[in-house]
Amino acid sequence: MPQSQLLTAQDYVTWPTVAPTARLAYGSNAQQFGDLYIPDSPSPHPVVIMLHGGCWQAQYNLEPLGEFNQALQQDGMAVWSLEYRRLGNGGGWPNTFLDVAAGADYIREIADEYELDLDRVIVAGHSAGGHLALWLAARHRLAADSPLYAQNPLAVQGVLSLAGVADMKRAAQENICGGAPQALLGGTPNEQPERYVGGSPAALLPLGVPQILINGDRDHAVPLPHVQPYAEQARQSGDSVRLEVLENTGHFEIVTPHSGVWSCRAQRRAETVYRHDVRCNQSRGMAIRRSSQISRIVQIETHIAMTAGRSTNSKSQDWGTPPQYVRAVKAVFGGQIDLDPCSSQYSIVDAEVEYCLPKVDGLCASWNYPTIYVNPPYGVDRERGASIKEWLVRCAEAHELYDAEVIALVPVAVNTGHWKASVFSRAAAICFLYDTRLKFLENGQPGGKGAPMACAMIYWGQHFARFYGVFIHHGAVVDIRPLIGETIGPQNDAADVAKA
Repeated sequence: MPQSQLLTAQDYVTWPTVAPTARLAYGSNAQQFGDLYIPDSPSPHPVVIMLHGGCWQAQYNLEPLGEFNQALQQDGMAVWSLEYRRLGNGGGWPNTFLDVAAGADYIREIADEYELDLDRVIVAGHSAGGHLALWLAARHRLAADSPLYAQNPLAVQGVLSLAGVADMKRAAQENICGGAPQALLGGTPNEQPERYVGGSPAALLPLGVPQILINGDRDHAVPLPHVQPYAEQARQSGDSVRLEVLENTGHFEIVTPHSGVWSCRAQRRAETVYRHDVRCNQSRGMAIRRSSQISRIVQIETHIAMTAGRSTNSKSQDWGTPPQYVRAVKAVFGGQIDLDPCSSQYSIVDAEVEYCLPKVDGLCASWNYPTIYVNPPYGVDRERGASIKEWLVRCAEAHELYDAEVIALVPVAVNTGHWKASVFSRAAAICFLYDTRLKFLENGQPGGKGAPMACAMIYWGQHFARFYGVFIHHGAVVDIRPLIGETIGPQNDAADVAKA
């Protein structure tokens, strides 16, 4: 892929402003305010606390992130974009940290008025803002005698760090931001060792929440070699961390919706899907992505972080796929299933990677695998709003974003909005199974309960003929490829929970 010209800081500061729903002060200083973007979608709204970058310097403010915040707003999330004191207007140690902490906690004060969901809050940040985002998630680990300590900090469910500075000691040693880390913390690591503990995410590990790190492979401001050691260190501490590396991407493209490397966010299906060594560095949790997928990656990963910690109370979670269908799925996939994201201790799927509750929630973890088989729990987790709808969304996104082949065994519900949105307009084929009340394995043994309704195998992938040749022996196979990209009827899911 030919290298394109990268965006610069001069480009970044010229981006047009986007008016928020409201600008609210969280403190008395002129820099202590936030811009709130409220989506036009049913409440209560999930929240992204957004922190802008700029090397913690006063010359950079929150306005260039307006379009980025608007993109998330249009995707159904409330965005609380914080301004804070910076180097040159009263910031530094400890004020910058105290400001972002106070701004984050202020959400509690406005949650009722703006119908914000305090159980679904993540924090995101770009560059120096990525440092502050990670620090916000870590501040519950501060020592009680730290000047940054607060008794009851706002709990967040995940972190999205966009080219974020993760390790302040390394940042000082690597001259990131030209000495700004030392200015922020009031000295070098040798001069202020305690501040490099209390003010650095790397020194506060484990954070205890999932972290998604997105970096460009041509980022010279916060280079990939700065982020990679932190990701490994966080993983070794026990944290859930995923590092996404964007090809031919610099420092500013990932927060610039109108740049040429962002795909049109209105597209439900990417026009160009690439496989770029999707198993590359899988053991380290790193994957390389073409930068034309930035908008979908950012939006999808934000949603993934939003669902962190989700579990299911469905009594069907230990229902297993009957062996004849496991064999059929493996035949379509050439003999091997790479990922089973909703497995159990009794599963006979025998995938290369299996996610099992309660240790790993498959709705939250990575689906970056070539072949995926999904037999999601039936029923609804009403406390958290999880149902088959969420599993179908992830199936479709895994195919579109990672070029994965995906097969899902689900109940037939063709009149629901989630079938119309994630199956008919995005999948390649459906096999309506002849077994009208398919008998699942129960705790790994045959003779279990029959499904409450007819079931189908849904296929997202490029090998329709292979799917047809295998599953025509198990049911009626319908080619729905002509519907891909189409809008299939009204997609109002208001009544879908009862039908799932």
